[in-house]
Amino acid sequence: MRLLLISSSVVHGYGFLDHPEGAIREVLAGRKRVSFVPFAMADHEGYTEIVRQRLGAMGFDVAKAPESLDAWPASAAIDANPLTQYSSGYFENDTPDRPVFLQGGWSTPRTISKITLSARMVNGSPLAFPAVYDVYVAKPDNSGWDLVAGSLTGQPDRSGHVLIPITPRTTHGVLVIPLKLNTDGTDYYFQLAEMSAEL
Repeated sequence: MRLLLISSSVVHGYGFLDHPEGAIREVLAGRKRVSFVPFAMADHEGYTEIVRQRLGAMGFDVAKAPESLDAWPASAAIDANPLTQYSSGYFENDTPDRPVFLQGGWSTPRTISKITLSARMVNGSPLAFPAVYDVYVAKPDNSGWDLVAGSLTGQPDRSGHVLIPITPRTTHGVLVIPLKLNTDGTDYYFQLAEMSAEL
């Protein structure tokens, strides 16, 4: 596997991914399929489609990178059922070596003043809850993300919850990005049972 990180997809005077096209072709030489991590925009599906069209013009097939284990999908963290859970894929150590996050949202904006993260609990202990994490909310026009609580280290209480109070915001969704991971007892993951937000 080869990793290609492009810090600017648009540079003044060039079209989308025009300026790094030579480097993209060089790094991906001999490959036909690309796994894309849509981290920079709130609309991951839309951004993946933009990249799919542009890289398709270069002869590459693009698939969105999986963000969770198939048996532990991200949707399990926003289904109001604490018995279903989300898990990222495995990490070598406590520092994520690839983008990892959990995002939940609504089709119409709502005003929120607190976010609750619920840990995966086993025998009364939280597993793989991030040691340090950032929390963002979507901008009111859904054009990006605003950091509302950075470098948090709060860990779950006995019931498995972390309550994060924020200044009331009207938003389309919440994004949690772990900066330092914890283990599931053995290996490093990012896991949550639920993520919710309310006024």
